[in-house]
Amino acid sequence: MEDELERFHKQNTQLELNITELLQKLRATDQEMRKEQQKERDLEALVRRFKTDLHNCVSYIQEPRQLKEKIRALFEKYVQRADMVEIAGLNSDLQQEYARQREHLERNLATLKKKVVKEGELHRADYVRIMQENVSLIKEINELRRELKLTRSQIYDLESALKVSKKTRAQEAPESVLTKDVVGTSSTMRLNEQEETGRIIEMQRLEIRRLRDQIQEQEQVPGFHTIAGVRLPSLVDSDVDFEVHTK
Repeated sequence: MEDELERFHKQNTQLELNITELLQKLRATDQEMRKEQQKERDLEALVRRFKTDLHNCVSYIQEPRQLKEKIRALFEKYVQRADMVEIAGLNSDLQQEYARQREHLERNLATLKKKVVKEGELHRADYVRIMQENVSLIKEINELRRELKLTRSQIYDLESALKVSKKTRAQEAPESVLTKDVVGTSSTMRLNEQEETGRIIEMQRLEIRRLRDQIQEQEQVPGFHTIAGVRLPSLVDSDVDFEVHTK
């Protein structure tokens, strides 16, 4: 029984201590709340005074000099030095951040400029290489076309000679009745000459076809571009001219 009483007594003592501590906390909280309320009332009063002073400044809106003096007086009255120091520190931080961002952007810009210059040099090198290849291909095509033109001229001469030979044979046909043996020998020689001429013409035509195919292959090379101001002769026009001459 005594143990229980002692235990209850200790519990009561502890509860009293807790109550005392809570009361102290409550009083401290109440004091802090009252301070905050007073601070709020002071701020509201300050805002009301500032509004009143600002409203009084509006009456000088038509007098710039007095308005400037009133605004300066408002600034000196309501802006504290601590606020100015805080604003100055904030401005300093902003300036440092701006300088850091600007330095970063300048480095990126310099890197991009170097990259553009390097890519431009590579493109110029590729362009020069392609132009040189085009020049060499155009020279080769011109050589092939000159060779084709020469071959066609030779074929034209051979066909002209063949026509003359046929006309001569037609004119000499009556005389062949008098000298049959001589005519037989001459006919054999003319026949051999005609066969030889025909073979030469056929070979020349095959050579023309080969040169034409080679020119077309050269013109179909990827990346091939004709140089400005250079106009190559047309194969179709050359064929038409050749057919007119042969006829």
